[in-house]
Amino acid sequence: MSDIFISYARKDRKTAQRLAEALEAQGLSVWWDTRLIPGIFWSLVIGRELAAARCVIVLWSKASVQNRWVREEARKGLERRIHVPVRIENVQLPLFLGGIQTVDLIDWKGQRGHPGFKQLMLSIARVP
Repeated sequence: MSDIFISYARKDRKTAQRLAEALEAQGLSVWWDTRLIPGIFWSLVIGRELAAARCVIVLWSKASVQNRWVREEARKGLERRIHVPVRIENVQLPLFLGGIQTVDLIDWKGQRGHPGFKQLMLSIARVP
């Protein structure tokens, strides 16, 4: 089981990697789809990891708001009340997320002292 499950659109892979590395540097275990092994049923592995994660971070961008899988992973995190939405582009979040405070990492380049990254770390700590 990982502390964090990162959901993102393929277009945002570099940002997801930067975030995974920053979170791991903070001592958190992170799962994202780079851990998938060829020859397995990826949907089963993702479902298992999503169900076991302590926190689901969803990177919201122009690509991810249109992505069916990202939206479904966000819904699963929201159902468990462990979803932390992170805006990496200036987009309107899906309607089902209305009213949830969002972390802003739009201009984040990996700095641990960035106000949005600090807010993200606080949000992760508050997840049950």
